[in-house]
Parts: sequence; structure tokens; C-alpha cells
Amino acid sequence: MFLGYFNLANFVTLLGLATSVTAMFAAVAHEFKIAILLFAFAGVCDSIDGKLARNRIDHSDTKVTVFGVMLDSLCDLVSFGVTPCVIAYAFGNISVFDLAVYILFCVFGAIRLAYYNTRALCSDGRYHGFIGVPITTSVVLLPPIIALAMVLDPVFVSYVLRVFFVALGFAFILKIKIDRPNPKTTIILALICVAGVAAMFAFPSVPVQFLT
Repeated sequence: MFLGYFNLANFVTLLGLATSVTAMFAAVAHEFKIAILLFAFAGVCDSIDGKLARNRIDHSDTKVTVFGVMLDSLCDLVSFGVTPCVIAYAFGNISVFDLAVYILFCVFGAIRLAYYNTRALCSDGRYHGFIGVPITTSVVLLPPIIALAMVLDPVFVSYVLRVFFVALGFAFILKIKIDRPNPKTTIILALICVAGVAAMFAFPSVPVQFLT
């Protein structure tokens, strides 16, 4: 009756997409605490759907596998490419330079995801690690950076955000091999994100610095 090849992993992927889109609306309304919380939850969904997909992978059902890979990457581009840009824009980084950086960030993220998919599909799923920094890295780093605005000068934080987008954007397309994080590394990365979210809720408000 409807298009698509669905399983539990794909539904979790779509939940992450819905959450990140809601995070963008919250950011535009300057509800940064809610935006960052939802953004972090989208990261949780991405972690869960990946594990579900790997545990349930069935190479005999090619359509489901390919659909899941494509759906995950499309949602990742929105969740961890577009959403961080909207949050930073709502924070106040709205100059022409910032807009150019956001565009490159999303373009490089799309290239990174397409390259990953190409390797995944051409190797019949038998590949290990990453080439280029994964786009999901944004969900680890953005929450603590935004949280800095509550204890540091928002103008300073706005420049930190610019460095973040430029550096991470180019890291997406660097031809360097990165191993999949082991459990210890995963826990450390998760704690960094959680610390950023928790820090935001420890203060009454998040300053907004509009730059032109």
C-alpha cells in the first residue's frame, strides 16, 4: 500500500529524523535546551538503528539492505548536517561567511555519506572502519560548544562554532581511515555529548549572540 521496505531499524532511523527536524524548529524558537536535547536524542537513535541493522542484516534480501543504507544516510544528512547549521544560525551566526560555511558543511557531509554508501554496497557489506570523519561526529561536539555560551562570552563561542563547522566539514572529505570506535571510545564520546546537554540544563538560559 505504501512505498518502502521497513524493519525496526528503519523505524528508529525515521524517529531520529523526526526528532532532529523538531530540534530545528525548537532552535528557531530559541528553545536551545530543547533543541540540543532532541539533537542528542537523534544521535541515540542513530546509534541504535546501526546496531539493529547490523544484527538483522540479511544479504539475501538486497532490497531491504539497500533501502536501509540509503534511508540512514539521507536521514543522517538532515539530522547531523542540516540540524547543526540551523542551531548555529539560530544562535546568531548569520553572516554571509557563516552561510557559506553551512553550505559547504552540508555539501561535504553529503559527499562523505555517498562515498560511505558506495563502499558499503560495492563491498557487499564486508568493510571495516570509515574513510573520512563520520558526519555523526557533530552530535558529540555541538552540545558542549553551545553549553559554553552559558559560562563564556557568546561572541567567543560564535567563533568557536565557526572553527567547528570549518574543521569538521573538511574532515568529512579527508581521505583518512578511521576505525570504528570500540566500546570504551563510544562511552567517552557519549559522555562528552551528555555532559554538554546536562550543562545546558544546569543554567537558567542560553544567551543568543546575533552577528551580522
